[in-house]
Amino acid sequence: MIRHGYVHCASCHFNPAGGGVLTPYGKSLSSEVLSTWSYKGEERVLQGALSKNASSWVQGEKESSFIVGGDLRYIQVHQESSSVRRRKWFLMQADAELGAKWKNLLFLTTFGQEKTANTDRYRFRKTAVVATVNESATLKVGRAHPNLGLMVSEHFLSSRSDSGLGPLEYKDLAEVQANFETFGIVAGVEQSPYELRSQSNAERGFYLQGEYIVENYKFGVHYWNRRADTFSKDRYGAHALLGLSKRWALLTDGQFQQQLQSGSPRTWGLFASTKLTYEPFQGLWVSAWLDYSQRDLDDNGTSRQRFGPGFQFFPRPHMELQAIWLKENNKSTGQWGDYALLTLHYYL
Repeated sequence: MIRHGYVHCASCHFNPAGGGVLTPYGKSLSSEVLSTWSYKGEERVLQGALSKNASSWVQGEKESSFIVGGDLRYIQVHQESSSVRRRKWFLMQADAELGAKWKNLLFLTTFGQEKTANTDRYRFRKTAVVATVNESATLKVGRAHPNLGLMVSEHFLSSRSDSGLGPLEYKDLAEVQANFETFGIVAGVEQSPYELRSQSNAERGFYLQGEYIVENYKFGVHYWNRRADTFSKDRYGAHALLGLSKRWALLTDGQFQQQLQSGSPRTWGLFASTKLTYEPFQGLWVSAWLDYSQRDLDDNGTSRQRFGPGFQFFPRPHMELQAIWLKENNKSTGQWGDYALLTLHYYL
C-alpha cells in the first residue's frame, strides 16, 4: 500500500502496528485497490452476506460497536537438499479476532490455534487495549508483538524469526505510537508473558523506533534492549518501504544484534531481508526475495542465505494465495537446497 501513499498501518488496521482485522476504510481498499475482482459490498464481513446496517455493528463502523475478524491459513512447506527431503501440509493459523470500540477506547483479542514443536492448542494469544490519545497518538497495553521494523506476515524471514519476532514470540507490553505526516515514533517496554516469567530465560526490555516519510518513501531506525538471567541482547535495526511507482515497491529490513550469553563471549549477528515486488495487474504481485542471516559474524559457519521468486494473488476481497520458492545455502552443512511454501489465506 506504500505505492498508493498509505505510509501508516493505522490507515487500514485497528491495530496501530498493522495486521489483524481491517477498519471499514481498510476493507473498502481491499476491494478497490488490493483485489482483482469484487462485487459491491463484498469487502464487508462474510463477503457482504450481512446487510450494510448489520455490518456496521460488527466491523467498528459506529462510534460504539463490536469488531469481528479472523484469519485462516493453510500452508504447505517443502524443504529439500542432498541430505533431507521433507514436505508438510498443515493448518498454520485459525484465529478469531474479536473486539469492542467505545469512544476513544478499543479492545481487541485473538483466540486461535497455537502450534509448537510439542503442543497443538487453542488459546487467547494477542489481547490489548488501545487508547487514542489524540488524532496522532495511541497507547497500547496488553500482549502483542513489539512494533519494530517491517511488520510482515512472512515470519520465516531472518529479520523476523531469527531476531526475536517469530509468530509466537508475543510480549506483555506497553507501547506508545505517534504518526504524523512526515514522521512516526514508537516507544515501548516489554517482558515475557507472565506465565513464562519464572523461567531463567524470561526477558524484559525496552525499544524505540523512529521513521521519516517523504511522499511514498518511508525510512526507519530502531533499537531494542533485552535482558534476562542468562543473556543480554541489543538490536540495532534499519528498514525502508519504498513506493518506487504505482507498480513497483521495495521493502527491506536489517539489524545487527549484540548478544552476551552467560559463560560465553560476546557475539555480533546480522539478519536482513529484502523484497522487490511488481504488480502487472491489480491483485497480482510478482516478487524477488533475498534473505540473509549470520548468528555470529566471527563464524562463517553460522551464515545462511536464501533467494528466489514468489507471488501473491488477491483474486477477491478476503482471499489470498501466496507461493515462494527460495534457493538456500547453509554454510554449516555447505549444501545448497530448496525451500518453498504455498499459503492459502482467508481473512474476515
